[in-house]
Amino acid sequence: MELEKIAISCCYKPSDFGSSAVVQLHHFADARSKGYGQCSYLRLINEKGKIHCSLVLGKSRVNPLKQLTIPRLEITAATVSVKVRHHIRKELELDEFQEVFWTDSKVVLGYIANESKTFHTFVANRVQRIQDETDKKQWRYANSQENPADHASRGRKAEELKCSTWLTRPKCLWENESFWSCEKRQSNGYQELDICDPNVKKVITMTTNSELEQPYTDLICQLKNISSWYRAKRTIAFCVKFIIICRNNLKESPKQVKYDLSE
Repeated sequence: MELEKIAISCCYKPSDFGSSAVVQLHHFADARSKGYGQCSYLRLINEKGKIHCSLVLGKSRVNPLKQLTIPRLEITAATVSVKVRHHIRKELELDEFQEVFWTDSKVVLGYIANESKTFHTFVANRVQRIQDETDKKQWRYANSQENPADHASRGRKAEELKCSTWLTRPKCLWENESFWSCEKRQSNGYQELDICDPNVKKVITMTTNSELEQPYTDLICQLKNISSWYRAKRTIAFCVKFIIICRNNLKESPKQVKYDLSE
């Protein structure tokens, strides 16, 4: 019965709002041990600075039967946000707009900003898609209390959903961008990856150094390692014969050179 009382406004832009000076799409993603999800909002700012936000699309999914770690679920939820953006842009037919992606996982932000370390296949495929279709500067950190996608990952009853930020839109989107929370980050702009992270592939590099007891710089040094005078003469004879054959081949034209292809 409580579910019947929930109403969702289908109007993205009020009639008295006027022309939109700024159009933004905000995508929130989150994951927990039970499920993961995302929600997207359209944020409009008119010429007078008035702000209006509306829910465009939301998705929630149950975690797969195969148990996954929270960072893997978080990067999966972020990938869903990237997939959803194509559907929204196609349906709304927006010309000029800005996009912002939100997550409450600093580990995911580190994965997306990474340019040096390699990941295992599961994480690597999702990170690659996110990096190909978005810019790392579009990704922001949101506290769990401010992330409406947290309702999708935790689950909510109908009576709780009526007053949740999932439908009422997050508070930060109704405020000026200068009031948005900014976390202290590392010098590269995002949290650095932990070297013990199980999703980071460990690469072992091996180098081989060979040291020669004696430098073989000329023919005399090589002859010193020959055990008898007869073998020394035989070696020099082979070298002279090889030089003569090479010189004769160079003097002949390409048409006169014969190649035996039977071998």
